[in-house]
Amino acid sequence: MSSNEGGLDKAKLFSSKELEIATDQFNENRILGCGGQCMVYKGMLPDEKIVAIKKSKTINEGHLEQFVNDIIILSHIDHRNIVNLIGSCLDTEMPLLIYKFIPNGTLFHLIHDLNEEYPRSWNIQLHIAEEKKGNLDIRIARKERLSSYFMLSMEENHLLDIVDVEIGKD
Repeated sequence: MSSNEGGLDKAKLFSSKELEIATDQFNENRILGCGGQCMVYKGMLPDEKIVAIKKSKTINEGHLEQFVNDIIILSHIDHRNIVNLIGSCLDTEMPLLIYKFIPNGTLFHLIHDLNEEYPRSWNIQLHIAEEKKGNLDIRIARKERLSSYFMLSMEENHLLDIVDVEIGKD
């Protein structure tokens, strides 16, 4: 991990003890989110830096490979729309990933949660969606599925059922 090969020298190695202290023993009150295979906890490092710690829910060889790939890929990326990887912990059964903490929530919540302080018009939501870093083939497939769903909703006269409330106002 600390080699200069591929920029991996940017990622810091943390001990499991450091992260247990940072998360109050991975206390459920510290959970920021839960994905299909992982839990994300909010933690505070000894230098009082707030971080997000990604921990696999299960021990699985396939997940191990995915975590290693995440470390390699994320240590190469420095982009304003991607959360920075600070480091990892390798002295646990499954590696833990430590990210910079972003207090504004997830992209999903930014797009879908209504917030009167920051209304999201169609143009703002489209701009956010266009900036997301996915594979072109996947984006094309999703676009085709989305356009089919849109057309079906129009044909069945249910378009407003699938349109965000803020967009419907526009």
